Amino acid sequence: MPEMRPLSINGSYTEGSSVNITCSATGKPEPEVSWIRNGQTKSSGRSTAYLNFNQIKRTDDGLYTCIANNSAGKKSHKEILVVRCESEL
Repeated sequence: MPEMRPLSINGSYTEGSSVNITCSATGKPEPEVSWIRNGQTKSSGRSTAYLNFNQIKRTDDGLYTCIANNSAGKKSHKEILVVRCESEL
């Protein structure tokens, strides 16, 4: 069964900022790790998946799920991203 490493996510971001979130897992066999949003895979990789936004937008907010999967089983972690817009002064 894959073991997920703890995610260090702020959860709330300012629109236009650069955001990089990593999800990692260990296990035997080595797990495939994916970020999923609204049923679509946003990124995937062996042991690690990266969620990268050069300039995060309000339309990027919502529920993201990190899934670690191998032949021994599957684990997942859900994370909600909130994107705040800068109020104009």
